[in-house]
Amino acid sequence: MQPSDLIAEAIKTALTEFWWLIPLLLTAAVFKSRLFKGKVGEFFVSKVTSAKLPSDTYFAVENVTLRADDGTTQIDHIYVSRFGVFVVETKNYKGWIFGGERQAQWTQQIYKNKNRFQNPLRQNYKHVKTLETALGLPAEVIHSVIVFVGECTFKTDMPPNVLKGAGSVAGYIKQFSQPVLSDAQVRVAVDRLQTRRLNPSFKTDREHVKNLKARHEKPMKAPKSYGQLNYVDSQQGLTVDQSQMLEAYRQNLSKASKSDDAPDSAAVDQELKPKCPRCGQELVKRTAKKGQYAGREFMGCDGFPKCRYARALSQK
Repeated sequence: MQPSDLIAEAIKTALTEFWWLIPLLLTAAVFKSRLFKGKVGEFFVSKVTSAKLPSDTYFAVENVTLRADDGTTQIDHIYVSRFGVFVVETKNYKGWIFGGERQAQWTQQIYKNKNRFQNPLRQNYKHVKTLETALGLPAEVIHSVIVFVGECTFKTDMPPNVLKGAGSVAGYIKQFSQPVLSDAQVRVAVDRLQTRRLNPSFKTDREHVKNLKARHEKPMKAPKSYGQLNYVDSQQGLTVDQSQMLEAYRQNLSKASKSDDAPDSAAVDQELKPKCPRCGQELVKRTAKKGQYAGREFMGCDGFPKCRYARALSQK
């Protein structure tokens, strides 16, 4: 018998006796894959958050893929309400998590093994900007939220909108209690999401992965901030993008003006004035007196110290 025949016979015998190992190994590979872990994390966040948020006030739109200038962008969870639009990015990680708001990459450490991944604030920044364009809404009413699920521990200080645990999302969203959108605007936003999203399918996911690979081959210029501190134009008191989106926002409102609960233009102007998204009081310009940001100006809530909301001003 030739050596090749002996090898073929050995392989045949192994497959006959140990065939059950093949599906077992495939199953183990699937469970360990990043895609599977991500889907599991998204499932838990979706179920827990939806159970804690009233469905007649917060409208959930899950797994949304939208067209973007450089391909597509995929958003895990979007919650639309009169209190704003909340864009949630889910991360299912274990171990120690190190990262800063302006770092391009964060680090996951499990014992001596370290793994770098994209700053999720940076990732969600693109989601927020895409939604601003798709919905025609100003930056003030769209909020970025990052939630980590799994057995992980933050080893560095994180911004207030970086959360841990599926149950933390609803609590964070409920902190925003000042209405910033009318019922008509909420309906328009939900309808636009449903009509402009790509059909959820394997084909859509595959196209998105292809776009991601092409995108990451090109260097990206990081914006000034990805977190809760959205930079503000010091002359206008509006976010830089908000001043550009204002006209489109008013045009969208005029389309919804046939509804009885649509606000008039005066109400829109009042709504877009800088105000605290947590308590509704006016935001005023202040100067930090101590700490690493001493001397820098920022927008702070007029209700301080009862409300400590703050937002940085753009640095020239």
